[in-house]
Amino acid sequence: MNKELLKIKIKETTVQISNGDVKAIRSKDLVKSGARVYKDGLVGVAGQYGEKNIEELFHKAEENLRFNIKYPCEISKELKIEVESGQERNNVGIDEIEALVKEISKVTKDLGFIASGNIKLINKSVELNNDENLNCSSKSTDIVFEILLKELGSPNIFDTAYMPIVKYIDSTEMLKEVEEICRAHKNPVDLPISEDKTIRCVFSEIGYVTSFFENELSAQKIGTNSSYFINKFGEKIFNEALTMYPSNNIDEGGMAFDYEGTEVKGEEAALILNGVLIQGYADKRDAKKYNLNPTGSGFGEFNSVPSTSALNLNFKNGKSTIKELIGEKPAVLIYSAGGGDFTNDGGFGTPVQIAYLFDGEKLVGKVPEFSVKSHIYEMFGENFVGVASDSLKDYSLEKLLVMDMKVN
Repeated sequence: MNKELLKIKIKETTVQISNGDVKAIRSKDLVKSGARVYKDGLVGVAGQYGEKNIEELFHKAEENLRFNIKYPCEISKELKIEVESGQERNNVGIDEIEALVKEISKVTKDLGFIASGNIKLINKSVELNNDENLNCSSKSTDIVFEILLKELGSPNIFDTAYMPIVKYIDSTEMLKEVEEICRAHKNPVDLPISEDKTIRCVFSEIGYVTSFFENELSAQKIGTNSSYFINKFGEKIFNEALTMYPSNNIDEGGMAFDYEGTEVKGEEAALILNGVLIQGYADKRDAKKYNLNPTGSGFGEFNSVPSTSALNLNFKNGKSTIKELIGEKPAVLIYSAGGGDFTNDGGFGTPVQIAYLFDGEKLVGKVPEFSVKSHIYEMFGENFVGVASDSLKDYSLEKLLVMDMKVN
């Protein structure tokens, strides 16, 4: 019998903003402990909030072996991993964030907008240990901006937003970026449609265009021969500029290990490498069941058995900057594109509610609402321009994907 303990600690401080003012500062501390007991190909799991009475928790997990949850895999052994996010993020204080909120509120008010929402400072640690010398720990600090901007007198809930993913606070540059957004939003411009009825799109929120990969490259889809890509493995079916992998870089939202104690190899375990479809993603159980490679993709709730998850999928940055990728062709930066989706045969379409004419350095003006359509093989094939080597700002962590799409 083996014992394993997953411990997740989260300290979250939120600065709430309402009508341009700091409304409240709230903090919460959570500790989640999940005990696992492995015996005779089965696993028993028990969870609790807090970190006291761990032996009692293991006793509950052992009792839960009666549920006959199969785990026909070896547990991870002889592995030690310790990672921590960059010091720039770790050194951010709540006073600094509160001061930034007040400055953002002042700038937006002067430009005719009201700021609402929040900024969160989230400190998270994940520890996974067992009695076979598995000792893994990850400590990260995330700074999450969720600031909605509404024009004075507007009937809308919000008109635009400031939601960067950042690695540190740069108050001066952030205020400039907020001002740039507000000024661009008040400067209506035409949609730059090319003669071939396409538009060069820059996506900073990759979830808009990656859900098809997450669905069709899962171990379950591949193992049951129901994946759209089932007969394409080993073939170059995408643009050479496309490489996708489970990320092990904590500073880009990845994890160095998953909740099963599998080391995440990053680009070494690429799903797509230079346009070639290599493999799907899998946890240990699905990898064994379907004869696949475990990719460090076993995640889930602290009080459950990990399962295959696309939590840490990411793209490799290219060698060209965003300005170089855009080139001479006018481009738009997509801010909000809700309501779109992929069809089962790889087709894609979405309305774009908020987008700005973008020259690779700054926002020029707001374009009218429009809709785009494409196909997975076009978006990431002949019409895929690339992933930028940089982001919008030096402090930003967003991945910028550039592709040409047809306008509906």
